[in-house]
Amino acid sequence: MKKLRLTLLPAVALVLCITAACGMVPANNDASQNHNGSIMPGGSVPQNGTAPDDATGKDQPVIPDSLSRADANVTVDDLIATLGQKKDDLMRAMKDIATVGDGVDGARTYRHKLLGHDSDVSYLFGKNGTIDRVTVTTDVGYADDWKAQLKDVLKAKAVEGEIDSWTYGQSTVRMEEKDGKEIIVFEKSM
Repeated sequence: MKKLRLTLLPAVALVLCITAACGMVPANNDASQNHNGSIMPGGSVPQNGTAPDDATGKDQPVIPDSLSRADANVTVDDLIATLGQKKDDLMRAMKDIATVGDGVDGARTYRHKLLGHDSDVSYLFGKNGTIDRVTVTTDVGYADDWKAQLKDVLKAKAVEGEIDSWTYGQSTVRMEEKDGKEIIVFEKSM
């Protein structure tokens, strides 16, 4: 019996090595799942905001992980990264985040921590089922924090001839005070 175990031990080790090299060993779910529950090829978590598309091999954008965690401090870049994303992808990513309400027609609203403060964030969906606009509603007292973030940190460019309007990357950002709240709107530049 001892000889049989000694004979089988190298064979079992060889089989495990071969299956691991071929990628057939199931990945550890904790390390290989991103926060929206999908396992990335090879068990990796997307780090650059894209995931390989199985059908085409091209990178497809994904909803940033920080949006799917209630305790995360979401960055402005993470919000902008959702523009153009599919409604279904957002819904899957946000499955564990409670909605605040749908006060805006055609939008879904969640609560995120932005610039260290709780804010309501509405994602407006267009006719093609993608996120066309992101609207942040926060306390009017945080307006200076937002302006400093846009001008000083992100180096967003002021739109000539407009007040509280900037371009950042391929997006336009507008701020306004309304009903005692600060409203910040992100849209793709046309």
